[in-house]
Amino acid sequence: MPSCQSMVRIGLFFDGTNNNRDRDEPLKGHTNIVKLFKAHKDVDERKFLGDLDSFRFYIPGVGTRFPENQEWSETQDGKAMGKGGQARILYGILCVYDAVYRAFNEGSPLYDKKQITAKLKSYTRDVEHNYDKEYPEQVRRQQWFTQLRDELNDRLQTARDLIRQPHIPLIRVAVFGFSRGAIQARSFCYWLDAALGGKNTLAGMPIEINFLGLFDSVASVGLAHSAAKTTPLFFADGHFSWAAETLKPLPSLVKQTVHYIAAHEQRMNFPITRVKGQNVVEVPYPGVHSDVGGGYCPGTQGRGMRMDQMICQVPLLHMHKAARLAGVPLVTYRQMPPDLQADYALSPELATNWNAYMAAGDFTGTYEDQRREHMRLYYRFRYRWIGRMAQLPACQRATRQEQQDMISYDWLFKGDMQLLTERANGGRPWQRDDGNQIIALHAVGNEHLANQLQLLRADLRATPDDWEMMVLHEFEHQKGRLRPEEIALLEEQVHDSLAGFYLAGYQTAQEKAEQLREWQSAPPSPNERYRYQAWQNFQRAKAANPALQDVLDSKAAAAKQVQSARVTGRMDQVDFYQRRIVFTDEEANLLTQDAHGQPIFPLLKDSDARELRSSLITTQTMTLREGGGYLVPRHAFSP
Repeated sequence: MPSCQSMVRIGLFFDGTNNNRDRDEPLKGHTNIVKLFKAHKDVDERKFLGDLDSFRFYIPGVGTRFPENQEWSETQDGKAMGKGGQARILYGILCVYDAVYRAFNEGSPLYDKKQITAKLKSYTRDVEHNYDKEYPEQVRRQQWFTQLRDELNDRLQTARDLIRQPHIPLIRVAVFGFSRGAIQARSFCYWLDAALGGKNTLAGMPIEINFLGLFDSVASVGLAHSAAKTTPLFFADGHFSWAAETLKPLPSLVKQTVHYIAAHEQRMNFPITRVKGQNVVEVPYPGVHSDVGGGYCPGTQGRGMRMDQMICQVPLLHMHKAARLAGVPLVTYRQMPPDLQADYALSPELATNWNAYMAAGDFTGTYEDQRREHMRLYYRFRYRWIGRMAQLPACQRATRQEQQDMISYDWLFKGDMQLLTERANGGRPWQRDDGNQIIALHAVGNEHLANQLQLLRADLRATPDDWEMMVLHEFEHQKGRLRPEEIALLEEQVHDSLAGFYLAGYQTAQEKAEQLREWQSAPPSPNERYRYQAWQNFQRAKAANPALQDVLDSKAAAAKQVQSARVTGRMDQVDFYQRRIVFTDEEANLLTQDAHGQPIFPLLKDSDARELRSSLITTQTMTLREGGGYLVPRHAFSP
C-alpha cells in the first residue's frame, strides 16, 4: 500500500460476565478475550506488537468495574441481569470513531475520558430511561445515533479538511466476545450498522467488520430463559433490551463469523444463542462455558493445573488462526513476548488427551448431532464416577469448597438417575393420606436426595423424554465404555460448571468484603448460622490483625464524605469519594482470610440454602445450585 495510504485496523474485545482483565490476570484467570487482545497489534505498543495503523480496545465484562461508565465496583444486577451492556456496546462505537480520528490526527483522541463518560450517561438518560410511549426504545436509539453520527462525522470531516493524509481506503473492524460479551459483540454489529445509517461508510470512508469471533454466546439479559422453564413467565427468553436484535441475522456489514460453542454446558441459566448471517461457521467444542472462552484459574476443581494444560487453550489457538487468516493483525507465537507466549502455550499432555477424545466420537453431521455425540461421551464419564467422585484424582487435588461442590452435586445426580430409572419403569405408586389426597413422594423435603426438576418429574410420573432415554441407554448399555486415554480429557481438563455455579451465597472476594462492611452496622444474629459464623471468624481475625478494621473504617469514612458532598451539591466530590468506598482487590482479599490464610466465610453447603437463598430462586431450586442437573439438555436459540 502506498505510503500516503493507510488502512485502519481496529480490534474490539468484549469480555464475559464477571470477567475483568485487571482483576483476573494476576491470578491467571483471564479469558481468551484478554489473550487475543494482548496479541492484537496497537499503535501504542512496541516491537512486533507495534503498528501505526492498528488499534485495540478491551471492554470488561458486565458486573465488573468499568470506569468509563463510572461503574466503580462489582454489581449483582450486572452479573445476574446483564445491566451495563448498553454502555459497553456504545463505548465500542466511540472507540471506532476515536481510532479513525487518531489515525490522521497524530494520535490525538477524539474525546477525553470525561467526554466519553458524558456520552455514555447521555445515552442512558435519553434512551434507556426515557419512557416516552410514543417513541419506543429502538426508535429513540435510531434518533440518538443519527445525532451522534452527524456530530462525529462533522468532527472527522473537519479534521480531514485540515490534514488530508494519509488516505484511508478501508476501515477494518474485528470484534471478539465471550459469554454476554459475545452477545455484546453481536449487538455492536447492529449498533454500528445503525450508526452508519446502513451505508457502510464512516465520514465517507469505507468500513467493514471483517471478522466476528465469538466464544459461547449467552444472553440471559433481563429475565433469563430459566424463568420460562420454572415459572408461568413463558415469554422469558433472556433477549431483552440490548440483546433483542441478536435473534435476527447479522447485518451485511459483517463479512465472516466464527462461533465456538461449549458442547458440555448444561446450566439452565446459560442457553446458547446461535448465529445466522453470511459466512458463519459454528463449531461445538468439548468443555463447558469457561472451558471454551477461558476464565478458570489453573487448578480449579483440580483440573488443568497449569495454563498450558487448560482445555481453553485449544479454542484460543483455533480462534487466533481463524482471525489471522481473515486479516486480523494478531502477532504470531514467535513474535509474542514471553508472558504472552505463556498465555498461548499448550502442553503435550493436553494435546494427547484432546486428540484421543476427538478420535473416540463421530463429530460429524449437524450441530445437534455433534452436541449429542459430545454428551454421549460425557455420560459415559459420569457413569464411571457416579457415587465415587471423591476418588476422582482431580477432585482429590481440588480445594475443600470445590470438593464439597463436586461430591454433593454428584450425589444429587445419583438420586436423579434413580428417579429416572423408576420413571422409565412406570414410576413409584402414588400414596394417599387419610383424606384420600395424593401425596408428593419426593419434591417436598427431599431436596438433599435429588435435583428439584427430577423430584417434580418423579412426582408427576412423567414419561422420560428422548434426551433422558439417551442417558439411560448410555448408563444401561454402554456402561462407561471408553478407553482410559479417551476419557482423560473429561477427567483432567473439562470442568463441572453445574457443581460450581451458585445462585446464592457469597462467591467473590468483593462480595464478601462488601457484606462485612454491611455487618458493621447490622451484624447477623446467632439464628443466622452461616452468616454469624462468618462474622465471628472475622472478629477473631481482626483481633489478630487490626489492619482489617482499619480498611472497613476507611470505607465508612468515605461513605460519610459522599453523603456530605451530596448535601452540599459538590458532585465532583461525590464521584471522588464513591471511588474510595470501593474495595481494591488487595483490600478485598485481605478481608476474606485470616492471618493463617484460612477463609473468613465458612464452607458453603446446600444445607445453608434456607438461610442464604432468595425466595425468587425457589422456583428453580431448593438448594444453592441450579435444580436442573445433568439430565437437562442445553437450550439453544436460533435466529
